[in-house]
Amino acid sequence: MLKETIFILMSILSFSLYSQIEKEDFEVFRKRFYSDSSFHMSRIVFPLEGDCNFCYNEIDILNQKDTNTVYFFIKDHILYWKKDTWEFISEFKDKEFQSEEGMYRTSTTGDDKKKIERIKNMDVYYNDGYYLEYKLIDNKWFLTNLHVYSY
Repeated sequence: MLKETIFILMSILSFSLYSQIEKEDFEVFRKRFYSDSSFHMSRIVFPLEGDCNFCYNEIDILNQKDTNTVYFFIKDHILYWKKDTWEFISEFKDKEFQSEEGMYRTSTTGDDKKKIERIKNMDVYYNDGYYLEYKLIDNKWFLTNLHVYSY
């Protein structure tokens, strides 16, 4: 009986401690995500589901023999970004940044479990940019989806 009581008390205590772990602040996460490449790679769920509207027009890329240059694969009509060809982009750390393609601006929407970050090229008349979806998993933020678009 004493062993059972101790076990129950320990279970309650461990659950209580686990539930008190604070949720990671998204802005703190975001700053580190775009500043630290090791942290960045550890917080992406690979293979990363997503979409790329102009990638489908380049299906020949999938037929290349050099798979080190292919950034994605398609399975069951879903595009997945590959870990081994993923590129760390530190420019995204700023809410506004200039690149060769133009001036980009970032906006974030969502709630305490899911965030959508839109990174849009402001210098073009057509839609050009990225949608990144982050989810809170075990109180830590992870990139779970990436859409690259240009139309």
